[in-house]
Amino acid sequence: MSTDFPNRESITMSTDSSTEELKVVAFPLFDEVTALDFVGATQIFAEARILNSKEKFERIYKPIWVAPEMREYKTTEGDHLVYRPHYTFGQRERPKIDILFFPGGDPGEYDKQTKEGYGYIRAMLDDDDPNGYQQFIRKVAKEEAEWCGSVCTGAFAIAAAGLFDDCDVSTYWSAISALEEFKKKNYPICIPEGYPRAIINPDKKRFSGGGVSSGMDLALALIKQISGEKAAMIAQLRSQYSPDPVVHFGSPDEATGYALAQDLESLELYQKAKKASQKILFDCTVNAIKRLPDFGRPRS
Repeated sequence: MSTDFPNRESITMSTDSSTEELKVVAFPLFDEVTALDFVGATQIFAEARILNSKEKFERIYKPIWVAPEMREYKTTEGDHLVYRPHYTFGQRERPKIDILFFPGGDPGEYDKQTKEGYGYIRAMLDDDDPNGYQQFIRKVAKEEAEWCGSVCTGAFAIAAAGLFDDCDVSTYWSAISALEEFKKKNYPICIPEGYPRAIINPDKKRFSGGGVSSGMDLALALIKQISGEKAAMIAQLRSQYSPDPVVHFGSPDEATGYALAQDLESLELYQKAKKASQKILFDCTVNAIKRLPDFGRPRS
């Protein structure tokens, strides 16, 4: 099956002077995935470098995009913005995955009878599909990847696979209350206070991040953890990643303080945005979690 796409060349990495293989970072795609969740992190990993004995900078990571089928996948940014994977889950040419990095997106739905669905809910519930996300996640975690984790609402797919046991977990700010529902199914996950942009669980080799742009911070944190601070420094410099936003409205605690310092209209704007986001995510995600078996019980 061909994977000769226009963007393939940009991730073809020279290993002429490398002394070890590049670490493969795989981002699974699904319909209604959020582009920045995986595109931003792809950029950071692709820019990481180490200085070799010949005083030349070498790449360390090879980011790839994978999916159940070789086709275009829609994003939350509009049906016109689509991405194609480099490999399918079961493709023989797919390289061994060292880091499984699951992005987030819209909730979506999943019908177990027709095995059709989209969004991260599809990725949570499709364990009955041999070519689906859940079986792929668990297989890669068991047989290939040293590190597994997520950014944004990708946390629900990784948690459903039982890979966040006894780990601190972060997710998109308006989805944190829904993530708490895993505890009612006896999933032993820990949710810290606040809105962490990057969490690394070094003992478990697990990681998670807040929403959307947090993927870039999470990628930097992983590079630092795995390859050292200098590799992360170079990745940040080459990406010119030095955020200096003109407003400070990026999380509930930040937005509240910023709004209070502005005017009543700004505070009302924040409250309406918060309510709208939680309405989109909460009920459908909680209902999906209820469809999972209690932790430790086999799936039907």
